[in-house]
Amino acid sequence: MNSKYIKAVTIGDGAVGKTSLLVTKYNGTFPFDYTPTVIDSHITQIIINDQSYDLCCWDTGGGEKYARLRPLSYLHINVFVICFSVSSRESYYKCETYWSAEVTKFFPSVPIILVGTKIDLREFDDNLNKSEFITYEEGIEMKDKINASAYIECSSLLNKNLNDLFEMITIVGNNDIESRIPRELLSNISKEYNNDKKKKCIIC
Repeated sequence: MNSKYIKAVTIGDGAVGKTSLLVTKYNGTFPFDYTPTVIDSHITQIIINDQSYDLCCWDTGGGEKYARLRPLSYLHINVFVICFSVSSRESYYKCETYWSAEVTKFFPSVPIILVGTKIDLREFDDNLNKSEFITYEEGIEMKDKINASAYIECSSLLNKNLNDLFEMITIVGNNDIESRIPRELLSNISKEYNNDKKKKCIIC
């Protein structure tokens, strides 16, 4: 059985749980030690209706300081996965004001999946103020605002809905869209990155 290759890129604010959901899916255990990510990738095999897919998910840094690096991971992308934490309204609002804007700037035709993470905090942690938490209905509203193909909530800590999420990524990403950053834009990004590296070396 020949596998189809699908590339997904997870984006969103730092510390919303992007790395945790990928590591938990691929390693089977929750990573309790938080390590900020710049760019990393994980690949796994997903089988749907007897068809095998090699799903490669790229994990990206969430800070604005990585804004010039992130687009380098968007080459040949099939689907974007925008993540926010249900315990953080700031990360929720930025799905529209920052992350969706970045996605549509580079690849307006690539589908988006919106993911609400850390639902274990909303359901089980009684020490937090739940009034500020994002509801499922608000997640659906944001999905419509950013024109995402789907919305799903999950918990990496409880390993809840992760299998459903990755099947959804595979299904939405299986649309034969092969997107590319224009050569001129990629060239500019690379130049800016190299200049930043030189500046950092000089400072060091």
